[in-house]
Amino acid sequence: MEIISLWIYQLMTMKNSYITGDLGSPYFIFDNSDTLFKGVGYDLFVASYDSSGNVRWAKSAGGAMGSEIGNSIKCNKAGNEITVVGAFSGYNIVLDNITLNTIGSPTTFVAKLSTTTGIINPDQSKADINIFPNPASATVKINSGTACIKSVFLYDYTGRIVYARSVSDNPHHTSIDCSQLSEVIYFLNLETDKGNFRKKLMVLHR
Repeated sequence: MEIISLWIYQLMTMKNSYITGDLGSPYFIFDNSDTLFKGVGYDLFVASYDSSGNVRWAKSAGGAMGSEIGNSIKCNKAGNEITVVGAFSGYNIVLDNITLNTIGSPTTFVAKLSTTTGIINPDQSKADINIFPNPASATVKINSGTACIKSVFLYDYTGRIVYARSVSDNPHHTSIDCSQLSEVIYFLNLETDKGNFRKKLMVLHR
């Protein structure tokens, strides 16, 4: 089973190192700390290691269809921001809270990430969105931290909405019943008072 494609690009600084590439396996575990799940085709990933070779963080990005790959990575002089250049061939690519669209032909993208968290917009990470368990077989619980959830949408890999509802009773905690969903990767979109947040959700009936 293919785990990671052979195209891996590495950037090393005095303290940390950064790699980017694309995932070919349904999931990959980075040093037993971060597990990344893949959708359709290949998914872009970015990971950071400290000087001892320990994983600091790992992130992935996918889209509705096609593949998303990382081609190069660079760190700024201050050491607080990395730039990833890659391409995607599906309808879109979801990078944290930013969605880039295309008409289906290969499209180049440039993304700037925080070297500390790997998140494009570190300010929005304060919402601390958590979904668990993931993978899920029955009920998925969603904890939005300080953000108030307004609505929940779940998309399959074709972009079709398979679940949607408004949240009013408890805006910080909600759940989704996945017991009748197929075993694939879904894209969870949360509309909150702090913006839209997107997460990957894997349904796996054990």
